[in-house]
Amino acid sequence: MTLRLAILLVVLMGVVRFAQAQTASCSNAPAFTGSSAARAYTGSIGQYNAPWDRPQSAGTGGAKCLTWQYTPLTVGTIYMTTCGLASDDTIMMISSGGCVNNFGTNLNQMADDSCSLQSTLSFPATAGTLYYLHLCRYTSSRTDTGSAGLANGNVVFNFQCPAGMTDHDSLLETACVACGAGTDTSTGAKAGPCTNFNVPAGSFDHDSNSATAAITCPPGNYAPAAGTTCTTCGTETWDHDSSSATACTSCTSACSAGTFQSQACTPTSNRACTSCTAVTSCAASSTTCTSSTDSRCSTCAANFYKVAGASSDTCQGCTAACTTGTFETTPCTTASNRVCTACPAIANCGGTLSCSSSSTSRCTACASNFYLIAGTGSTPDRCAPCSGSCAVGQFQSAACGAAADRVCTTCTSVANCVGQVTCTTSGNSQCSACASGYYRTTVGGADVCSPCASTCALGQFESVACTTSTNRVCTSCTSVSNCASQQTCYGAGNTRCYTCATDFYLTLRSGVSDVCTACASCGVGNFSLSPCSPSVDRVCGVCTAIGNCNVPVSCTSPINGRCSACASEHYLVPGSSDVALPSQDACAACDTCEVGTFESQACTHATNRNCTQCTPIENCAQVSCTDTTDSVCVQCPVGTFYNTTSATCHSCLECASNEFEVVACTYLTDRTCSACTNVTNCASVTCTSLDDSICETCKSTTYISPNATAGDAEQCLACAAVADCAYANVVCTNATNARCSVAAASSIDKAVIIPVVAVAGVLLLVLILVLVLVARRRRRNARKPEAAVSARRTTSDRVDLPMSTIAMLANPLSDHGSESGMYMEETYSPMHVNDAGPSGNPVASAKMAEFLAQGDNNLYDSLGGGKFGFAPHGASGEELYDDIRPPPPADPLYTNSNHNLVEEERSPDYEAPSSSSPAGRLSTAASSSAYEDPHVKQSAEAGEASAEGVVYSHVVHEA
Repeated sequence: MTLRLAILLVVLMGVVRFAQAQTASCSNAPAFTGSSAARAYTGSIGQYNAPWDRPQSAGTGGAKCLTWQYTPLTVGTIYMTTCGLASDDTIMMISSGGCVNNFGTNLNQMADDSCSLQSTLSFPATAGTLYYLHLCRYTSSRTDTGSAGLANGNVVFNFQCPAGMTDHDSLLETACVACGAGTDTSTGAKAGPCTNFNVPAGSFDHDSNSATAAITCPPGNYAPAAGTTCTTCGTETWDHDSSSATACTSCTSACSAGTFQSQACTPTSNRACTSCTAVTSCAASSTTCTSSTDSRCSTCAANFYKVAGASSDTCQGCTAACTTGTFETTPCTTASNRVCTACPAIANCGGTLSCSSSSTSRCTACASNFYLIAGTGSTPDRCAPCSGSCAVGQFQSAACGAAADRVCTTCTSVANCVGQVTCTTSGNSQCSACASGYYRTTVGGADVCSPCASTCALGQFESVACTTSTNRVCTSCTSVSNCASQQTCYGAGNTRCYTCATDFYLTLRSGVSDVCTACASCGVGNFSLSPCSPSVDRVCGVCTAIGNCNVPVSCTSPINGRCSACASEHYLVPGSSDVALPSQDACAACDTCEVGTFESQACTHATNRNCTQCTPIENCAQVSCTDTTDSVCVQCPVGTFYNTTSATCHSCLECASNEFEVVACTYLTDRTCSACTNVTNCASVTCTSLDDSICETCKSTTYISPNATAGDAEQCLACAAVADCAYANVVCTNATNARCSVAAASSIDKAVIIPVVAVAGVLLLVLILVLVLVARRRRRNARKPEAAVSARRTTSDRVDLPMSTIAMLANPLSDHGSESGMYMEETYSPMHVNDAGPSGNPVASAKMAEFLAQGDNNLYDSLGGGKFGFAPHGASGEELYDDIRPPPPADPLYTNSNHNLVEEERSPDYEAPSSSSPAGRLSTAASSSAYEDPHVKQSAEAGEASAEGVVYSHVVHEA
């Protein structure tokens, strides 16, 4: 409020400063004309003729204002309000003194927040003065422009005439007029002609001046219509409602009997009648008076008589009716009291004496042993003495009473009574003794001699024996509760039960009654181990607990527990109800939805929580998938993914030239790259950005595996050895494994087969010649002097021969190690074979056997390598080769084609070491094919005939 008043004061202080910012002049403000009814306003710059920008200072609120002008023609009050008519926060001001700098010189008054945020302005104006009325909307923004001005609403402008005058035509532009005598315009703010303001009914113009208020007619006077004079109430009338506007009414009529006039009828009061002072016990409507102190009674009420007083009467009560034993000699009247006299006495009268006259005495009861003889008419009653007592066997049937003597009557007889019978009435005869076999009992008050009862029935026992005075009493056996069979007993408290009711068992007890006890109830959480039998109680066991069960477990055995309510976050896994293989219920923990899933079915007692994969949304920057709602997508541009840590979209990783994509870039994850796999024995590898290494061409002696997949390091497999393939017809290509081309000759053009076979034959012959030369050379070396041999053994040079020209003496069934090679005797330098492969088998021939006696050398072959080497010896550089001998007999390396030992140790094809052959020799059978490679069939063409035998070789051809 203080801030807004300060803002208004700035208006006056800043007129000159902000004059250049005004867009309109107050001199253009429209005049208030017409009626004073509510009128609409519209606010913003350029609207409603002449809007006005109110100046403001820095830091204060701003406002938009609308301005009107008004010049009153008479003295009165200017009134303007928006209360209840607008929603704007309005401020009102009134100024005068001319339009200077768009504002009046003098700020006469301002108003704010008169009713909530709206305003009401009331200002006493002088006639002929030009006033400017400003309606503004408050705002706190100093930069507020047109749209922030006044909105739409209504404003009421009114001019209130002074006392004694009225706005006779309800127009703002005309002057107020004065009203004459008989009218009342003392409060001002009048609108309409003077005739609308006549002095109202009940009032009068006491001074003939309309500027002063009319006064009300005095009590007892009235003015029934407006503009009339006051009239006094007439005779027998009065001002009944204290209203000076209504006529007088008639007074109450004369007072009725039993009342007197306490207030006379006047113009200001009604006649009042007051009841006379009551005369006690005066008959109704019998009292009269002239004041409250002179009441008179003409007739008293019944049983009262009048006693006249000096100023008022009284009624006295008559003496009560004559009491018993007296009679009335003078009656009660309205003028006299009652008189009573005592009755004459009667001898031996023990009761009450009464009479109605002196000769009619009556007695209600005589004295003891006297009875009354009633008198008649004027004869009084008398009392006579009673007779004596009745004899034995009789009873007094009528006592000596008030009006009769005593009467005696014989007692009624009792059948089968042998004693004295006595009685006091005809129906209560008593027998002193019954006959034998009878007992005395009472029926209806009289004794009866009845025969004793027979023997007691089943389920009863004799509790009282039959005597002359007592009957036999059979008492029911004490009941055994919950007994289902017939019960027997021989006395109280020893009842026997034979079968109890269902779910009760029998306990036999000596000397006391049996007991049927309720079988135990296993209750919640227990089950029956053994049932309740007729004589044994039920035995209960405790149900096996079920983890996370929220209620007691129910069961019928220790292995079929049932749970009706699992604990929170657990659901029921029902057990088996199979009779043969029952099982427990279980309360399993409900699944917890992992990241990337949402709950599609809630965890309940009967169901597990179902988690459903959040719906994948392609190219989504962020997927909001809550515990219970599916995915909501926030997208990233193509080629980017959403980083949840930084909550921004990042560019996808690009794989390098030697990498391939393992995981694609998605809307939530970056691309993952991996180095291309190195494929063994591959001559040409292809690795793209989307696929791992794929071998296009394998190296020599290898082929592409039919099961090869991208990224497999072993896509190239070694060509396998092919058994039973004649000569050099083994074919291994980039796309296929090794195979024997002869076997496929049926499907190959003969023009291709013939040259291949010819070349293979030539190569085989060359190999045979080389082997023969080697064998002969070794034989010549064996004949040289020992010195030459010693010299040869001191050096060891390695020579590698290609597999294509030297037969690889090998057997794949050899069990020597993979590092096997060719070794000399102890003093020789060892000779290794390159690319050691699978174990070999020592091979010997008849030709080689000649050298076995010259040393203990062993020859071990190597499979899978590319070369086979021998160590040359001799100073001359000649290629000399060491002797070869087979392994010792204990080495079972000689096998047939079925991989079985031909013969243990002493084979027919082998001689054990002896003095003549220290290293052992091949037998004469060595010339046969005794050492045969089980994978390659030996042929006659593979050896050389000689006197010593045949040298066998395993021929291997490169693909």
